[in-house]
Amino acid sequence: MCANVSGLAQSSSPLVPYLSGGKWGFADTSGTITIQPKYDTVFFFKGDYAKVRISNKYGYINTMGKEVVPVQYDDTRYEESDKFEVATGGKWGVVGPNRKIYLSIDFDNIKHILGKYYITKKARKYGAFKLEKKHFIKFLPHVYDSIIYYYTVDAFECRTGRDSVTLIDTSKHVIKTYTLYRSTVSDDTLGVIEPNFDMFFEDHERTDKLRPYKLGSKMGLIVKLGRSEDTIAAVFDSVVVTEHHNLILVRKGNHWGAINEEGQTILELLYDSVDVKASSMVSFRPYTQRFRVYKNGKLGIVGNRNGYNQFGAHNEVLIPISYDAIYTYGRGDYLIVSNNGKFGVVSHNSFKNISETVYKDIQREWVYGSKWTLFRVTDFEDNTFFMDTKGKVYYKGASNQK
Repeated sequence: MCANVSGLAQSSSPLVPYLSGGKWGFADTSGTITIQPKYDTVFFFKGDYAKVRISNKYGYINTMGKEVVPVQYDDTRYEESDKFEVATGGKWGVVGPNRKIYLSIDFDNIKHILGKYYITKKARKYGAFKLEKKHFIKFLPHVYDSIIYYYTVDAFECRTGRDSVTLIDTSKHVIKTYTLYRSTVSDDTLGVIEPNFDMFFEDHERTDKLRPYKLGSKMGLIVKLGRSEDTIAAVFDSVVVTEHHNLILVRKGNHWGAINEEGQTILELLYDSVDVKASSMVSFRPYTQRFRVYKNGKLGIVGNRNGYNQFGAHNEVLIPISYDAIYTYGRGDYLIVSNNGKFGVVSHNSFKNISETVYKDIQREWVYGSKWTLFRVTDFEDNTFFMDTKGKVYYKGASNQK
């Protein structure tokens, strides 16, 4: 591979892993080597730091290539601050740049919360530390059988035994204590949980508003409009009310499509199945809806231009119904598609191919703190390289990084 060499000069452009002579370093998008290849593995930068590996030991470097955490630990973790969780011999601690030790490496596990609190486990008991002015202060004693932080109430649920619970806020005030009749959390709980309260109720308003009915062998729909009701004729073999606003799946014979609450067709009845969860009812000009559909064992995406007007559906195939699988990542701006064991990338906005479907594997890489998106691509010769959202390739010819 050809590249310019600039020693350890810092680059303002995003840094991409670069392979030379079997070792990994970093180069910028112009091909200038900014960090000399000497590591067995490198990971993308998170802010100012990147995790690196030599043999079976890990550490961190900064964008100048300086090792801010020595490559001597069995495992490491880092999120957003200058605090690094490190492990040696099965024990965890917290260190900072230049070998500063914040928490000694003698805990069974550590989990940071919001970059300010650290839940720790030691001798099968849990406690917590709080970071104040660059110092770790003991926040909760190591006497609990589990500690869980809840974002919703900004408090820690501390359990003793399986049923005794104390809820403590971030000012160390006890909000309440109570006893559970049944514990559903394991004795080895460590981490952050955001309760999903939606699972405890159904959308009764929607199901009351839309009621399928049967007339002979056919089905229709009763739509409640205030105190009155409207009726969609019973001409379908199946009617399914979905969780999406204004989307009702309907079937005639073996073909599925969709109508809205006014009975207008928004997806023509042409398909073997419709993936409701992967379909979008959000307007994205010029399409009022987008549907992920199945036909003859293949997947594709169909858009509807007209939505709710009197002319009904005006469907267009946006992504050909020719793929075995379509994978959505993050906000769904880009889709990784596969067909016959080969992978490619398609834009979910322009619906144009970013790459042909010819590769052995494609994974989306999240470039931390950046709007820049890269894909890690492996071809059938086991070469690994990177591709941006315009299809530009970086450092093709690199051996596959494990």
